[in-house]
Amino acid sequence: MQKGPHMKLLMAMLMITGVQLGAHMIMPALPKIAQSFTISASASQQIIVLYFFAFGFSQLFYGPLSDALGRRKIFIFGQALFVAGCALAYFATTPNQLMAARILQGLGAGAPLIISRALLSDAFTGSALSQALASLGIATSVAAVVGPILGGALTTWFGWQSVFGLLVVYLGLTLLAGWVLLTHSSASNMKAVSLASIVRQYIGFSQNLGLISVAAHKWLLTFLLLITVAFLPFELQGKLGLSAAQYGYYLILPSLGPIVGSVLIKMCLRVYSAQRLLAIFSLLILLAGLIFILAPVTVFNLMLAYGLFMLALGAMFTCVLQLIVVPYKAQAGAVNAYVGAIEMLVFSGLAILVSRWFISDVHSLGLVFIAVFLLLVCCAGVLHHKSSSPKLTAQQTPI
Repeated sequence: MQKGPHMKLLMAMLMITGVQLGAHMIMPALPKIAQSFTISASASQQIIVLYFFAFGFSQLFYGPLSDALGRRKIFIFGQALFVAGCALAYFATTPNQLMAARILQGLGAGAPLIISRALLSDAFTGSALSQALASLGIATSVAAVVGPILGGALTTWFGWQSVFGLLVVYLGLTLLAGWVLLTHSSASNMKAVSLASIVRQYIGFSQNLGLISVAAHKWLLTFLLLITVAFLPFELQGKLGLSAAQYGYYLILPSLGPIVGSVLIKMCLRVYSAQRLLAIFSLLILLAGLIFILAPVTVFNLMLAYGLFMLALGAMFTCVLQLIVVPYKAQAGAVNAYVGAIEMLVFSGLAILVSRWFISDVHSLGLVFIAVFLLLVCCAGVLHHKSSSPKLTAQQTPI
């Protein structure tokens, strides 16, 4: 039975919130995990690194396979791995068991991420697709904000294992919903797929400057996010003397930025193009960088700059989603996999290196913001040139 497009939107939102909760709920639990297993803070952080590495790597395969073999079976396979990984983490009694469970979670989480976006590409067209993608962006932002709050509360009241227990329930219900609501692909829609064809497709994406100029916005924003969240706790707690509780309190308002940004984009898309909005909101990156460099180092100024950045993050991520999915409907799975894999495998590693070797104070952080803004301007110039050409379309690489 064919399901309506709005049911697919609901299904996509369930998928993406599960991915976001799986990534963010564990963050507040890391100190308790380190204490439980008597390991160092850096060792506990490997739990995060291993997850994101597996998460990025798995997307490279889920994307093309979902385009070729259908959304339903790829989602069920990946989501089942995701649930199994959370269940193993719940029962883990050693650090190695927990790390293995996180790898399994990452290998599974790539599927619902890719399928959530591809489902909307399949179900909607035109302005309806833009509005559906904006709704997905809002769901992503809400889950990213709620995840750490919920994870912290569960860890405090019931222990860190309860984080994975709740994920098993939520992801399991989402798996059941997908089993019922997602339609089977008919044999006539199935395509032959091989490793060589997947590689050819990714090479084609890498040669598409229009796609690269859009994807670079997402990559650079993720890079900025990672170095900022790694730096701010030490600056606010170490140098400005905030307690951990005060740090969490002051972060509440800036953390709402992605929700506000994605809601603003959903309203503005009725009037302006995603490309124009992307350029407008990138100015907030410049403004945040200037505050970091020029303003006195106070809690208010740091939170103001961070809040502007988070607002830009929610808005620009939603715009990027529009500019990737809409022109590449026929390859929605593969193109999202390509963008997501590079984001996780390359730019997260780059953020670790820059944080370690360059970021020493607020001013150096501001310089990185300015440098990223200049790179975004270059990307916007390439995108404008490509969109002014006769065609800005996906490269139709058969798989």
